[in-house]
Parts: sequence; structure tokens; C-alpha cells
Amino acid sequence: MFARKVFPIIDVERGGRSTTYARTIANAVAGISEAEIVVTGHSPETLTMSDLERYGQFVDELVTTIVAAKSEGRSIDEFEANWTMPERFVAAGYIDATVRFIAEVIWKDVR
Repeated sequence: MFARKVFPIIDVERGGRSTTYARTIANAVAGISEAEIVVTGHSPETLTMSDLERYGQFVDELVTTIVAAKSEGRSIDEFEANWTMPERFVAAGYIDATVRFIAEVIWKDVR
């Protein structure tokens, strides 16, 4: 669910939904009250529940931005050419190496 500070791999062909992923993260944060550390199994750093909450915000903001681009009639190429990672996520160590792939997945997922 939270492997590292990049957008998650979501298999929309098999029922995964990019548009509800952030809500799932928010529900997890709200439902886990006594944990302090999140063990991702992939991140080289120790992460906290605050990091998990920020991750949900990252996913939500990226999905919202891509959905808006699609509904405005922009292409994936236009989205990719004009998108920049918000500074607060860059400062937190997020990377956007797969933004084209992410946009393509979300484009398919949005009905």
C-alpha cells in the first residue's frame, strides 16, 4: 500500500481503482491510532504515520490533477509536459519518475 514515496502501482485492469486509493489511505490513517512507525518493506528510511498521511495527500492531489486535465480535454502529453511535482512533496522526498505511466493508468480508470 505504501512501498515508497512514489505513486503506487494500481492494476485497473483487474479492478484496482486509482480514484479511491487516497481514501483508502485516509481510512487506514484514521483507523490506526496507536502506531507510530510504518514498515514499508521497501523504503530505506523509517517512516511514520504522518508520512502515510502525506502519502495519501500526494496520491489524492496527483489523481485530482490528472482527472481535471482529462475533464478539461487535455491530452496525456499535455498533462505530462505541464505538470510539476508540488514543492512540499519534493521536499519530503517524493519522486515523479513514473508520471507518464501514472497518467495513463488514471486516464483508463476515470469513467
